Amino acid sequence: VNELARRADEVAAGSAPWRLDVEPDTVEMKALADSLDGLLEHLRDSFDTERRFLDDASHELRTPIAVARGELDLLSREVRSNPSMAEGIASSIEELDHLDRLAADLLMLARVRGARPATARCDLAAIARRATGIVMREPEQRSVEVRVRGEAYTAGEVESLERVLVNLVSNAVANCETLVDVDCTETDGAAMVAVSDDGPGFPDEMTGSTFPRFATGRGRSSSGTGLGLAIVSAIVQAHGGSLMAENGDRGARVIVRLPGTGALPRSTGKPPRHTNPR
Repeated sequence: VNELARRADEVAAGSAPWRLDVEPDTVEMKALADSLDGLLEHLRDSFDTERRFLDDASHELRTPIAVARGELDLLSREVRSNPSMAEGIASSIEELDHLDRLAADLLMLARVRGARPATARCDLAAIARRATGIVMREPEQRSVEVRVRGEAYTAGEVESLERVLVNLVSNAVANCETLVDVDCTETDGAAMVAVSDDGPGFPDEMTGSTFPRFATGRGRSSSGTGLGLAIVSAIVQAHGGSLMAENGDRGARVIVRLPGTGALPRSTGKPPRHTNPR
């Protein structure tokens, strides 16, 4: 029983294939192990089927969306003398852009769910600084201050963790008043990244550790798909971590908790500050 439990934990953590592969000494325990292996195989097939469907659907959606947007762009140039028609076309283009972002986010969810991330050593503070730079270089970005402080390290896939920080920093920048803090710490064997802002905070249904899909916040930004936190949560869980959203003293805070890699040398120097060059 202990061996079955240990192997089940390894499968859940992503460090073993979707089978327990335990050979008990008794007929009864072997029957139990075989049944559990069958259940895991069924779950794996269900995950694979869902991921393939979302992957295919997202790809198939993005092609006609791109074609329709291109046609509308051409049409908009022909109707500049008709303000009402031009406004309608602009509104349609905006909705198509929203559909394109939705398809891209669904594709990301399909790829993340059940994925086994690589286990390279990741400097979360460095990733946070790169993510902040990406966010602040976006066209028409708001002029706010983002501070990245502290250090923390984990094992994982750098690009996926960068997507986590890009999503969290982007959301915080869009909904803050003037300031976003990204604090990296290590405690009790865990690597922690807390992204907080001084905005209006989360609505009650978006706090906690579960994130409904297509839910949106109550700040300035309304152009998102409502899948941002769901994607972040899926990536963090694939890395063996957890996500918590809460309202702090001055706004929203999202805390990412990941397995640590032990004590590492600390660097010195002042925390970097990123502001919009405008």
